Amino acid sequence: MEKIALYERRTMSKDVERYYGIFHPFRPRMQKATLATIIVSIWVVSILLTIPNSINFLVYRGECNGKKIVACISSWGSNLASQIYTSVIAFMEFIVPMVSMGFIYLSIALKLWFHRTPPGNVTARHREITVNRQQKTIPMLVTVVVAFFFCWAPYHTYMTLYQFMWSEIDHEFKHEYTYFYIVEGIAMCNSIVSTIIYFAMSTGFRKELINFAKKCLSWPYKERHHSLASCSQSSNAMARNGYPSAGRKITGDTLDTKL
Repeated sequence: MEKIALYERRTMSKDVERYYGIFHPFRPRMQKATLATIIVSIWVVSILLTIPNSINFLVYRGECNGKKIVACISSWGSNLASQIYTSVIAFMEFIVPMVSMGFIYLSIALKLWFHRTPPGNVTARHREITVNRQQKTIPMLVTVVVAFFFCWAPYHTYMTLYQFMWSEIDHEFKHEYTYFYIVEGIAMCNSIVSTIIYFAMSTGFRKELINFAKKCLSWPYKERHHSLASCSQSSNAMARNGYPSAGRKITGDTLDTKL
């Protein structure tokens, strides 16, 4: 649960940064103190949201279909408290991010679509660049919001229905835990889906990711090359200092002196 909260708040912070970058391009960049405050706030809010759920978890030991099982389950003192907590989580972790992302990305899309060209002579190349940017950026933003909705909506819908209609679900469905793991797996895939969307539809993201991968793959080679270069420099230094391994030519005078 804490990882989910961290991921969604980190995503929202990036969306807000994009919003200010487009609508306030001349605004000073974020200072380190402000950035540190945002990071600490994300962690604090995420931890606070998960504390009630962590407190009410316990280890259950029992039997299921004749087999002994040990499971970690959530056990609240009352159904009302569990329902309130689930509703708060659904509101904070799904509705608020969904509305925020929709508003921010819609504003960015409208800004890019109705962007006016600067006064003066506009070349055909400039018009082509503007049209390409609109055609690539707007579909990407819409796809990210749609992917977020379809990944997280089943999870929060299932959790809400399970809390408010637990008795009906428990009697009607025999595989409620299987359904839970399915919707949870779909929700966890959102980070992978978002990365694939950015890689497929964002030229800048794809270029930076490829450059980062090249640096990571070439790092062992650089380390080995650096080690070989260090050994070569050490050998040259030994040659300059007159070690026997340097291969100095021994003359007759030198040999007589040594003897």
